[in-house]
Amino acid sequence: MMVKGEGGKEFEYQCRATLEIWCPKNGLVLSNQQRLSFPKPGGGRHYVDIEIVSERDKEIRGLFSCKWQKSGGTTDEKIAYEVIKLLSAMEHDPRYIHAWIAMGGTGWSESILGFVSTGEIQKWIPAMVGKVTIFLDPNDLMQRASKEIVL
Repeated sequence: MMVKGEGGKEFEYQCRATLEIWCPKNGLVLSNQQRLSFPKPGGGRHYVDIEIVSERDKEIRGLFSCKWQKSGGTTDEKIAYEVIKLLSAMEHDPRYIHAWIAMGGTGWSESILGFVSTGEIQKWIPAMVGKVTIFLDPNDLMQRASKEIVL
């Protein structure tokens, strides 16, 4: 299992608690962290925090990634690479039809928050349109989960 930095595991628990409310209402089941059967782009093991599976068709799945950032630094690139990793997973395994990223913590720069919130990230990674949804913070996840965590 992959080890998370300080605060990351707690953030994952917070995301899971929100998903545990909405996924059953949307006909979805959650699993624990999964090691995918193919490498991430650039090589290495590919883990996803939560796999989401449709109750009506187990061959329809989604991937949920929790990205916690406690402090600033070289954090902005994390989101673009995570989008690319999730798109790669969907390309390798067609059961995965959607992915979500939840951002948490106070270490994200205003520029990455704006880049994501305005949708500009989709201009530079157009393959994510309709396939990867990003929640800017836990409140954003809480407010949008009921309508956006669907398969």
